[in-house]
Amino acid sequence: MGGREWALVRAVGHPAQARSVAPLGAELVAVTSPDGVGVVAGGRYYRVDWPLTGEHYLTVLGDGTLLARGPDDVVLGTGWTANRRWVRVVPDGG
Repeated sequence: MGGREWALVRAVGHPAQARSVAPLGAELVAVTSPDGVGVVAGGRYYRVDWPLTGEHYLTVLGDGTLLARGPDDVVLGTGWTANRRWVRVVPDGG
């Protein structure tokens, strides 16, 4: 019985190094790298104008919210695929 196999898929224009990746749905993947933030779609890497930096680490919450942890903040992106509404949370040192 044959199993599923992983295949390397390259994205044209991708950064040399990725810090984190997160699935966005509809075959889109968000990527943070030292060069900034982008989305892989259709075999190409596109830079995006999101309120994130290459310092943010991406994860996806159970409801599909994109969670980006940065050194000084947490950014939440709600919505579908790359169409997100952003909320930035800055913890108060008290």
